[in-house]
Amino acid sequence: MADLIRTKDPAIASYDYNDIADGTGVVIHYLYDNKVGRETPFGEEIYAHWSGSSDEKNYSTGQFNAPRILEGTAILSFAHLGDDGTTSTIIKIFHKDGATEEETQIGSTWNDYVTQSQEYEIKNAKIILPRTKFKRGDELIIQLDSDCGGGEEHWVGVDPQGRAFTVGGHTVPAGFSIFVARLPFRIGT
Repeated sequence: MADLIRTKDPAIASYDYNDIADGTGVVIHYLYDNKVGRETPFGEEIYAHWSGSSDEKNYSTGQFNAPRILEGTAILSFAHLGDDGTTSTIIKIFHKDGATEEETQIGSTWNDYVTQSQEYEIKNAKIILPRTKFKRGDELIIQLDSDCGGGEEHWVGVDPQGRAFTVGGHTVPAGFSIFVARLPFRIGT
């Protein structure tokens, strides 16, 4: 008689009942600066930097390979450092149509000022997103900007490795330079 191959017991998975009932889930994205072709090698930029003026920085999910539905509350967590009361982080989320390249803002604009001068702060941006359908080839864009008045400076951590960084004599410790975007997608189409 042949020996039978014994397998392990099936894994037990636990799911949040509300997620199953609502047909929703959260997809986590980590923002990073892609500096290919510039002086900073790919993936080695630890923070986004603004100095004295607005300069939009776009972060893309890349093209979706299947249709998706975005709906619910997005939570974006990040560290920022700047001058007290004069610099702010501005976040917008866009749907980019893969066929026309047209970008349409989804939900409201999030804006918050630095409250501790030259000390890093952890912020949690909450943006309510209406039901938005993405076709195959569409992208989701997260746009960061800063309102730096009077030549002030501002930094936002965008390092998926969470490395520490020091600017102007002030340090954001390791683990806090990660920019995490939790985006709510519906299961199914």
